[in-house]
Amino acid sequence: MIISNEKKFIFFAFNKTGSTSVEQVLSKENSKLISGYLWLNYKLLLSGKRHFKHVDPRDIKQILGARRWDNYFKFTFVRNPWSRAVSLYNYHRKSDPARFPLAQKSFKEWVLGGGTGTANRSMSDFIRDDNGALILDFVGRYETLQQDFSYICKEIGLPDSLLPHANQSTREDYRKYYDDETREIVRNWCSTDIAEFDYRFWEDQSRNTELPSGLPKQGDQFLDAS
Repeated sequence: MIISNEKKFIFFAFNKTGSTSVEQVLSKENSKLISGYLWLNYKLLLSGKRHFKHVDPRDIKQILGARRWDNYFKFTFVRNPWSRAVSLYNYHRKSDPARFPLAQKSFKEWVLGGGTGTANRSMSDFIRDDNGALILDFVGRYETLQQDFSYICKEIGLPDSLLPHANQSTREDYRKYYDDETREIVRNWCSTDIAEFDYRFWEDQSRNTELPSGLPKQGDQFLDAS
């Protein structure tokens, strides 16, 4: 997560959606991040929360209060669930084997075993409150990461920047990892995400890294099913 009191924005990072690349650029452009980090981290620790980078937006809203929360431009990114599962698998496979022993097995065994980390966590749940209402102002897509980030830069008053490739787990076509069984298991894990963001297994989800010629409209970036 990145919070800036200077620019009045909060970036919420759902892992393996390009969050590290976005954080690198935002951190370089902001000089008043540390105090916000320390204060929020202290509050999260008091409430028993520990995972600061991928903190739940609902926890931050509770700490800030509704009035302060509404003063920030809040955004995140989502990703094709089948692609994200492969990226998460490869990332954990390269990590500490003692921490992620299941990721040392084949991808199929990993899926059949329930995955690791946030493999089967809903991205749509991450962006909504307990009543199902959208809690963030903008939801971009990993598949149009650069284009959507350019829109965000305009909204928060930062210069447009080309995002680096950070924490990239694999360049392979994610579809090569799947058979019919594992494809359906991941579909069941992420059925709400697939429906809400209209993702398909066979669609071309190549990442856009070129600076855009135009900016997207905010309302075109997600489907509000509430």
